[in-house]
Amino acid sequence: MDKHISVLRTIFRVSNVAFNFSNSIQSACGGIVVISEMQKLHKIALEEIEKENPDLSKMHELLEEMENLAHRS
Repeated sequence: MDKHISVLRTIFRVSNVAFNFSNSIQSACGGIVVISEMQKLHKIALEEIEKENPDLSKMHELLEEMENLAHRS
């Protein structure tokens, strides 16, 4: 299970860096930075998975929410 948590930590660290990078580029080009619902979910997921004892049921719910949001877009 620790390996799965480690992988999720890496995934959400990278995705949050990518969202922040995209926001920085948008801002640097004079655009208005809009935080998407997906970005908010990734931030919440990162906060949860980085806890000493992450709530895996909450992570499962967040992943389902992300999947549903992706299908709606």
